[in-house]
Amino acid sequence: MERLASAFNSTRGVLALPAEEGLAVGFERIDADHAWAGVLVARARIVEQLAEMPPDSDTISVLLRLALQAGTPLIPLQAEVVHNGEWLLVTERAALAQREQALLDRSVESELWLAPGIAASSRVARRLAPDALERGPAYAFATGGLGLVGALALAQFSMPVAGLLVFALAAFALGIGGVLDRLKARLRGVGKSAGRTDWRRLALDGVLAALLAMPLEQGNLPERFFLPVMLLALLRLAETLAPERWRASWQDRILLGALLLPAAWFGVLDQALAVFCLLTVGSCLFFRGKIEITRA
Repeated sequence: MERLASAFNSTRGVLALPAEEGLAVGFERIDADHAWAGVLVARARIVEQLAEMPPDSDTISVLLRLALQAGTPLIPLQAEVVHNGEWLLVTERAALAQREQALLDRSVESELWLAPGIAASSRVARRLAPDALERGPAYAFATGGLGLVGALALAQFSMPVAGLLVFALAAFALGIGGVLDRLKARLRGVGKSAGRTDWRRLALDGVLAALLAMPLEQGNLPERFFLPVMLLALLRLAETLAPERWRASWQDRILLGALLLPAAWFGVLDQALAVFCLLTVGSCLFFRGKIEITRA
């Protein structure tokens, strides 16, 4: 869809491939140098001329010839779109299914296992596609949202271990929903839903900060929120300073929840938060130093 939109750009035209590559995959020849790529945009009045054609004529081929005779310009496509499988003429159901799987594989970001939670949710989402693309995102988001509410309730009732476990599972569900949502958007030619991604991340960070500060009736609220908010802010900072391949690690709230579970189990959550803050500050200073050295 994106390639079609960029090719036509609100104008009429006949998409054309180099003759050799186009004919090899079954497209119709236009002239000595070009083969039709299967898509055209022309004036509607040429359709009226179909009434003058023999009833047994090939309607699509006739439309192509009429468009060319009316002076509709050729819009060339590069041969690479055929070589890499981006453009093909589907004549069998098996080829269509294979093409769909290839599109899905290419649309899923290759997550590094430096962020195991994000990588695992991406793998699960890819396995669920394409069957779950229609309703899967909504179900995953609903499951994740309910999980976040449940995590807060458990933490409020002084069950931080269970709360963190449910939080990690909720973040996992939201991660699956996010990948399915991006897959559906890309396969339909829509850009990334950056706004929804930001809201999910804000919701996760807000819930995690509240979860780590609970129960709310214990102690001074500003003091209880200080370490969780500080850690999450430092993680955001480290994410902006880190090299590209490391950024997903700082975004991985599934991993963070899992790492905090043992500390909650042994009752040393505040100490663990302080240690994570120090480690994150050290990482920020390290990455900042590397950036300055590179610029120099």
